[in-house]
Amino acid sequence: MRANVIRLLLAAVTVAAVGCAESARPPLPEETRLPETRAAAARNAAAAEATLDEAMMLIAEQQYAEALKKLPPLVAAFEAAEDRNRAARATFWMAYCREKSGEQAEAIVLYGRVARAYPQTPAARLAAERLARLRNPPAAPPAASSPSAG
Repeated sequence: MRANVIRLLLAAVTVAAVGCAESARPPLPEETRLPETRAAAARNAAAAEATLDEAMMLIAEQQYAEALKKLPPLVAAFEAAEDRNRAARATFWMAYCREKSGEQAEAIVLYGRVARAYPQTPAARLAAERLARLRNPPAAPPAASSPSAG
């Protein structure tokens, strides 16, 4: 269980690194002056990134309900800032928390949303994998038969 959480957190770090690399491009000339609303959204997204880090720590500590309280507003903040990679990450982690809380149907809906709404993001690839596992769980190993008294 702990190994799975560590593996997912490593995947999250990879997703974050790719997202940061993609969002760190230099501005094009027409983007040098952001409208005030877009600049405000960018500031909100920066604050949301810190909150996403807090949510990730809660997930690592398996405090899924607490993490779920932080994640929905983050999705809205990242979408307002047009930061699709981070919006996808936050939505992915909402789905993960739902899955780990036993809310499989909600997790399936959220993983599907990540895959459809953010198809070119690393989080979409992770969501598709988790979605496939939830929809097609591995077969349970056959029960061991007890030796017959002979």
